[in-house]
Amino acid sequence: MKINFQGTAVVLNDTHNPFQDQRALREVELFLVELQPDLVIYAGDLNDFYQISKFDKNPGRADNLQKDLDSTVAMFTRQRELLPNTRMIQIDGNHEDRLRRNLWGNNPAMASLKSLTIEKLYELDKNEIEHVDKDDGILFHGVLWVTHGDMVRAHSGFTAKGMSDKHGGSGIMGHTHRLGATIRGTGLGFMDGGRAGVCAHLTPIGLRARIGNKVSLYFSSSKIDSGSSPSP
Repeated sequence: MKINFQGTAVVLNDTHNPFQDQRALREVELFLVELQPDLVIYAGDLNDFYQISKFDKNPGRADNLQKDLDSTVAMFTRQRELLPNTRMIQIDGNHEDRLRRNLWGNNPAMASLKSLTIEKLYELDKNEIEHVDKDDGILFHGVLWVTHGDMVRAHSGFTAKGMSDKHGGSGIMGHTHRLGATIRGTGLGFMDGGRAGVCAHLTPIGLRARIGNKVSLYFSSSKIDSGSSPSP
């Protein structure tokens, strides 16, 4: 998705409901209420989709997928009530993509059902949230790309460098649950981790908290101007 945008944007990702830290998320929401951003981008992995993971699973959670989805929808609904005038866009992450992989691999005949899409399961229409596919992301003014991310390196800064080498330009990504940055000689670069910003142009304001022993919750807030590049 390509958009021209001027205003304050918040990027929130990797909550991995139902494994979110509700106390940390509450602090995020208090921040959102105070800021009243013009745009919120949900940059992937909002729900964990634990039950359809390819990894070993606790059988006690096998029947909880709808309950988990309900917690994610409740988060969207709550934040929409807090931000009635904010544009909201949700980008798929690799955990949302578990749904596609599961359907294509195990139930291809059901893959075309409109009821089995992220848009429907997340009830995005009800909360006036736009949807963007995992591989598309959002490109601001042709220079700033917000995406979930598709690589992980042993050190978070190396992930940022890998994304910059692969895609170039400036960007914000999640996926790794860590903060890291890289800066090219042009002053443009990628910053990875859920709490992320573009080093040369944006000033991230963020919160980091543990979610159980599994993932971290991050968010960032940045000011984007309408010129050829974002500005602090």
